[in-house]
Amino acid sequence: MDEIMEEIENVKEDSPAKLKPTLTVVYAEDAIGMSAEFRAAVQLLEEAVEVVPISEELIEQEEKDVSRNKKSCPVVFVTADFLIVTTNSEGVPTETQAPLLQRLRKKSVILGLPAFLHYAEWKKSLTKPRRPLYPLYNLSMKGVVALFSGYSEDVPGLKRLVGLIHFMGGQVKDAYPTTGQTAITHLIARWVQGEKYQTAINMAIPVVTEDWVLHLWARRDQCLDATAPQQLQPFHIKPFHGPLKILLIGFDEDGQNPQDWSNLIEVHGGELVTSVAAANYIVVHDPEKKLHVSCEELNEYRAVKLSRDGETVGEYLITPEKVVVTSEWFWTCIKLDSCANPDAYSLLKLQPSSSANGGRSRRQKTPVSSSPYTPGRRRLSAVEERDVSRGNCSFDHSDESLTSSGSHGGSVPPPSITRRQMTVAEMVQTEANYLKIVSDILKIKESILVEPKAGAMCDAEAAALLDEYMAALPEILDRHTAIHRDLEGLLRPWKEDALVGAVWKNRAPGLEQCYPAYVNVIEKLKKHIQDCEKKFPKFRAHLALTQMAPEYGRQHLKDLLVRPVQRLASVDVLLTDIRKATDESNPDRVELTLAKEKVQGVLTLLNSEKQAAEVVEMLTHIEDAPEELVTTTTGGGSGLGKYLSHIECTELAKRQFHEQGSTLCLFLFTNKLEVAKRRYDPRQPGTPQSGKQLPLKHIELIPLMRIKRIVDVRDDEQIHGAFLLSFFFPNDTQEVSYKFACTLEFQAEKKKKRDFLMQLKAQVQAVDMNAVPDLLCEMSAAEASVKTTEPSSTPLEKVSKLTRSLSRRISSIGNHSSQKLKRAVSTAFISGSKKGRKDADNFDDEIRPKRLF
Repeated sequence: MDEIMEEIENVKEDSPAKLKPTLTVVYAEDAIGMSAEFRAAVQLLEEAVEVVPISEELIEQEEKDVSRNKKSCPVVFVTADFLIVTTNSEGVPTETQAPLLQRLRKKSVILGLPAFLHYAEWKKSLTKPRRPLYPLYNLSMKGVVALFSGYSEDVPGLKRLVGLIHFMGGQVKDAYPTTGQTAITHLIARWVQGEKYQTAINMAIPVVTEDWVLHLWARRDQCLDATAPQQLQPFHIKPFHGPLKILLIGFDEDGQNPQDWSNLIEVHGGELVTSVAAANYIVVHDPEKKLHVSCEELNEYRAVKLSRDGETVGEYLITPEKVVVTSEWFWTCIKLDSCANPDAYSLLKLQPSSSANGGRSRRQKTPVSSSPYTPGRRRLSAVEERDVSRGNCSFDHSDESLTSSGSHGGSVPPPSITRRQMTVAEMVQTEANYLKIVSDILKIKESILVEPKAGAMCDAEAAALLDEYMAALPEILDRHTAIHRDLEGLLRPWKEDALVGAVWKNRAPGLEQCYPAYVNVIEKLKKHIQDCEKKFPKFRAHLALTQMAPEYGRQHLKDLLVRPVQRLASVDVLLTDIRKATDESNPDRVELTLAKEKVQGVLTLLNSEKQAAEVVEMLTHIEDAPEELVTTTTGGGSGLGKYLSHIECTELAKRQFHEQGSTLCLFLFTNKLEVAKRRYDPRQPGTPQSGKQLPLKHIELIPLMRIKRIVDVRDDEQIHGAFLLSFFFPNDTQEVSYKFACTLEFQAEKKKKRDFLMQLKAQVQAVDMNAVPDLLCEMSAAEASVKTTEPSSTPLEKVSKLTRSLSRRISSIGNHSSQKLKRAVSTAFISGSKKGRKDADNFDDEIRPKRLF
């Protein structure tokens, strides 16, 4: 210690003038006195400092000076021991304040080493009147004004938490301040209930658990910033913290796995329960707002009755402290990452149990709405408007073209509305509805991308991908806004020779530019939204809330996204109806014909591009694809040539490409035919996928010159979509015929099979100059030796069938002894009769795979 004091004195002697000490710094532990940081900090103090080790005499002198309120030279104690943990005889740890704090806490300045280093570094004076007069270990919580919620004076650990906050430079209040007082910066809560919690949420005050304070104190020597996001976020109180015990009613209608609901609630701090008795929050899902809730006070209980359309769907007897809320409360809590005020979402409205209408809610008559989501009057024509619900078409009879004055000053009633005018009016109305839907989609997208106060709905990568997939919608909205403006101009004032068709004819090229970019990615967009709902709870909650909002028609975003894909098909139908209602002499009839051709041209382009995009997607998901196929899908040149068509079919015979009953995809290129086995269809929801297996498996890439005959088998009662392909392979001495049947999707349109076979014939004749003229021919099922196109039994079904057969044989020997029965079982499974052995051989041949993939 003498060496330490000598070194410090030498530093002070090197100063320009040796001053009389104005501050005495007492270090309580030798480790502090030997610390290089401590010695360097002493040199930074503005005051003339005397550094001495602690002693009993110094403590006694300080106690006397404090009691007399007399200090000739201020003293600062620097110590590392604020709290001491001891263990009693029973092994229970007890935490107490260090003796130095107990003796000198009232008016002496006691600092931890981090706090002393901070004051020295920032050249803060320790002799000024505003110096700290309480033990201060560090300044991690400097500027923090904390308020406790859910704690009472008898709560264990409350005094310790208050002391730790003071030790780290923070303040504690017992209530929200009035005007002019220091504002609360943080709320430390035990649960998410109470007035203090709701006030903090409304004032955007961070709400944390007590673990925040304990975390900072455990790392007190690191001088952490308590207000930094990385220190606050891990201890942000979850919306269902407590935990809230939540019972969900009506959520099973969404088809969600109950375990998924449990996981979702648990992640947000709550607990899913299955009984009313165990719940303190009862959440009722009623997205269509058709549920009527009645509540009656019964002594210490409440009788809650849920009914829909006059039928009772549930009756519950609950205690008054239980909360019954709508599902909006549930999703709002998850979206905002805080517990919303349940009073704003309460379903309980006390009312008498008996009423004139038998407990049923009286429905008020509401005026017919022209919302694109609200069905209105259906017009008399056969148009089925798929992309928007019906809106009412209104006409302004105040227009001069529809009113006139008679010779006697009386008004002439407006002329009747023609069928053509009504159909055009409906087109205008449906176009306005479509604009509303597209605008709503963009509003939902913006609400997702704009980061809310509670945090982003998804990560930056997912948001960028969502924005990319919807990039074409603003242009689609602009194009249709112009179309709607032109159509409205024709409708008011209305003239029978108005050129409605010219509007669509002139605007069609613009639609051809913007629609493909959206239609080609619609499936990816829907899958991306589905993935985001699984990955980001806030994203899912936000979409659930928008689905419940009446301004969005109570429809999910994925349902709204389909409307742009369907709109042009509906326009094509409306143009047909307007053309039917237009006279031959009307100049608009020619314009409508041209407009219909233009719109159909856009639809054809969309279909072809969408099909091409789907094919490229399919080709990129073929396992073990040859290099030629890979270069084709990536845009490079290859010997395959250009993709022309494809068909999905089932093998009808054994020992062909794979095995009987397998589903194959045949991809036709200019020069070759790719054969791939389908493992599963990724387009079908809920399709089981084993690991990371790709949906298709490459089998063979066949040059078209190997195809020697194509047979189109005529359909009959048992044969549907069958065809034959004859190949001549290098190792074969003769042609081999493979039998196929189109899958149900391709059987639905017979033209698909015929077109594929015609294209295949044309390409084979183009590459093989020796191809026979009658390369493609038709045959009956008997001529082609096709017995049935029904899918064959799966191996599992075959095993089950053979097992039942063997069981029947075994049961027929029931009268024999157990030894004979045992011998019969052995005979049936091992040796068997000739017939049994034959069945077993056939069974083995049928289920043995020809190739292993």
